[in-house]
Amino acid sequence: MNKHQYLTWLLLASLLLILSAATPSKGEQRFAPTDGKTIATIDPRLPLTGSGNVGYFALLRQQADLRVGDLGWQARGDAVYQRLIAATGSQAAVVARLQELQSSSAVQSYHAYWIVNAFYVVGDSASIAALSQLPEVAALVPAGRQHIVALHRATSPAAVEWNISLINAPQVWAQGDRGAGVTVGDINTGAIVSHPALTRQYRGSTILPGNNYNWYDAVGGSIAPLDDNGVGTHSLGVALGEDASQTNQIGVAPAADWIACKAFDSSGYGQDANILTCMQWMLAPTDLSGNNPRPDLRPRIANNGWGAADGANQTYRAAVQAWLAAGILPVFNAGDTLPGQPSCSVNAPGSYPESFTVGATDISDNVAQFSRTGPSPIAQSSKPQMVAPGVAVRSSVPSGSCYLCDPSQYASYDGTGVAASHASGVAA
Repeated sequence: MNKHQYLTWLLLASLLLILSAATPSKGEQRFAPTDGKTIATIDPRLPLTGSGNVGYFALLRQQADLRVGDLGWQARGDAVYQRLIAATGSQAAVVARLQELQSSSAVQSYHAYWIVNAFYVVGDSASIAALSQLPEVAALVPAGRQHIVALHRATSPAAVEWNISLINAPQVWAQGDRGAGVTVGDINTGAIVSHPALTRQYRGSTILPGNNYNWYDAVGGSIAPLDDNGVGTHSLGVALGEDASQTNQIGVAPAADWIACKAFDSSGYGQDANILTCMQWMLAPTDLSGNNPRPDLRPRIANNGWGAADGANQTYRAAVQAWLAAGILPVFNAGDTLPGQPSCSVNAPGSYPESFTVGATDISDNVAQFSRTGPSPIAQSSKPQMVAPGVAVRSSVPSGSCYLCDPSQYASYDGTGVAASHASGVAA
C-alpha cells in the first residue's frame, strides 16, 4: 500500500468515526443555563444602550434530544427533523414578545429557525433587554458575516487534473465506483447549472427534475441556480465535476449528484442569518419558496468551503450536531490565513469536534503556507483531521464577469475550501 492509498483509507476511517460519533448526551444542551439564573446571558458585544438596530440571535433554552438510535436513512432524517420541530414549541411566548416589540419599533424584523431553536432579530438595545428577561431565552449573541477567501492562479489544463490523480481517484473509478447515487450538498456562492462539467450532475437535471428541493437562494431569492462570484462553481467541480467528453476530469466523484444553497453574495460575504438558513435547508430541503421541507431529500454530505475566523465561535454548532444526527457528513475547511497572519487555530465550524476538517497541500504534498493548522479552541481532537490538494487546483468556474470568473470556464484557485471539496468527493 503506497502513501496515498494509506491516506485514502485513513480518510475513510476518519469519516466513519465521525458519522458514528454520539450526539450530545442526555441533558447536554448547549444553551442550557449553568448558573441557575433564568435571565439570559447577553454577549458583551451587544449594545445595552442606544436606539440603533443590530442583528443578533436569541438562542432558546429548549433544544432537541437528537439521539434517535439506529435507524435507516429516511427514518433517521424524519426522526431528527420531528424532534427539532418539537423543540420549537417554546417559541410561541418569544414570538408574542417579539410582536409587541415590533409594534413599538424596538424590533425591526425577526426570523425563526428550527435546526437550532433560535431567532434572528434585528432590533435595538431595548429589544435585547426585553428578550433577556424571558425564561425561554438562554443567550443573546451578535450575528456577523463571514468571507470566503480564494486566490486565482493560472495553470494548464489536463484531462485528469494532477490533484485528482494524486489522491488516486482514477484507480477507484477503474473499480466501478464514481460516486453514483450519492448527493453532495454545497453551501457557498451558488453554482452554474449550465456549466459543461456540472450540468448532468445537478440533481435537478435528471433525478428530481426542476429546482425545487435542489436549489435555494438565501441571499437574493433567485429561483434558478446562479453563481455571481465563482467559488461555489469551483467547489462543486472539485468534488464531482466532469464534462461529457471527459476532456476536463476535474472532480473526485464525477457520477455523484449535487444540490446547493447560496449563502454568500457576489463579493464572497455571507451573513450568519443566511448561512444558518442554508444549514437548515440542507437538513430538510424545501421548494423554492422555502416551504414543504423534505428531510428525505437531504444530502449525504454537506460540503462547506467557508468558516468564521474565530475558531471559538459556536453559532453553528447545534446545526452541525443536527446534521450529524441525521446522518449528514459535515465537511469543513480549516481556514485560510492572510499574509503575515499566524496559521494557528482553525475556522469555526471546522473547530468543532463534530466536524470533519480539511487543510490544504500543494502538488508536492507540502502543507500550504496559508492553511490553518490548529489546534482547535473547542475540540480535544487534532485539527484538521486531513489535508488534501488546495494549491493551484483547476476546476469549473462561470464564464461571465464575476469576481473569479474566466472566459475558458475553468480556472485554478488556492484555498482550504478547495481541499475540503476533495474530502467531500472521497466520501461520495
